[in-house]
Amino acid sequence: ANQFSSSPIIPNILGAIYSGLGKFEEAFVSFNKAIDLKPDYVLAHYNLGNALKDSGKHGEAISIYNKTINLKPDYAEAHNNLGISLMELGRYEESISSCTKAIELKPDFSIAYNNLGNAFNKLERYEEAASSYTKAIELKSDYVEAYSNLGFTLHKLDRLGEAKAKFFQILILKPDYVEAYN
Repeated sequence: ANQFSSSPIIPNILGAIYSGLGKFEEAFVSFNKAIDLKPDYVLAHYNLGNALKDSGKHGEAISIYNKTINLKPDYAEAHNNLGISLMELGRYEESISSCTKAIELKPDFSIAYNNLGNAFNKLERYEEAASSYTKAIELKSDYVEAYSNLGFTLHKLDRLGEAKAKFFQILILKPDYVEAYN
């Protein structure tokens, strides 16, 4: 055996490569090997959760993100991604809680604000959604997706002038962003 055979780092990296290539079954095997070698390997748990989420296995992803958070309660990214999988399963209130926790842990987490806005939107809580998207944009001024989400939310609130301004802002940032023209 070589010196790497007992290291969980190599299978974790391999899993990340497989995941990036969309080869999720291979990624699951690699991340699980890393976890077998080091059961408290937080990054391998998190990466496994991401691969499950990205492959649409949100129920399993939720379970793994919860394990990740048990190992590292202050892992803001794990709370945020847990929120995404909860939202995908229609568990919007829980998604709001997870995204809010991510923001408490990392107050400048623009992506978590955007995801929080998405969960509020699903519950038709449009004012709170607009506020969340606005905060995401304050933190990341070129956040095209948040501008788009804010524009659609303002449209739902019948604030058409403001919505139009947001869509024009998107076209300045990203002229090929088709959704903004619609």
